[in-house]
This record gives sequence, C-alpha cells and structure tokens, in this order.
Amino acid sequence: MNVENNMPSDKKNEITQEKQSPDEPARIIVTDDISGAEVEALESRLLAEAAWASKKLVTLDLNAVKKIDARGISLCIGLKKECDNAGAALSVEISREMYNAFKTLDLIEYLGIRR
Repeated sequence: MNVENNMPSDKKNEITQEKQSPDEPARIIVTDDISGAEVEALESRLLAEAAWASKKLVTLDLNAVKKIDARGISLCIGLKKECDNAGAALSVEISREMYNAFKTLDLIEYLGIRR
C-alpha cells in the first residue's frame, strides 16, 4: 500500500491511502484490476499498512477496477470482516460496469456499495 495524495501511478495495482487527519474516514483507492495472483499481494499490503483499521468509516474505492475475480471478491468480503471486527463501517465505491457483478452475488447491501 502506498500512502500518497491520490496521485496516479504507473505501477500495476497500486493501492493509495489518502493522507488524513485522525478524525477523518479512511479512503483506500485501488488503481487496477483485482484478479489472479495480484490479490494476494493486495491483501498483504492492505494488512501491512492497516492505518485504516482505527477509523470509524473505511471507503474502498474500486472505481478504476474493470475486472475482479472470485479471489478479488473474497478480498472485499475479508476487508468487510476486518472492518466489522475493528468496529468500523465499510463503504465500497464501484464503477457502473462492476455493479452488476456485485449485484448478482447479492453483495450490494452487505458491502455498502455505492456507485
């Protein structure tokens, strides 16, 4: 996970966590697809720099994600469980293209999805 001010990156699947004051909600921005072996690397980075875990609200911004597989969906569900365990609410932002996949899996309400 790279902590930056929401700057675009040339690296594949960079995760950016916006700098915020302690009272602001956490915002995690994923900049590429979440599939295959890349999911494990993403999960490791999310857990390694878990400053978001102390927040009351965590927003997972997947607007740039165009492809997600079962492992990527599992990562989102795991992040929801981590937030629940930490007493934080999770909100997931997704693109219009990804909405139907999450809706088919009945995850819109569970993950707090917005588009």
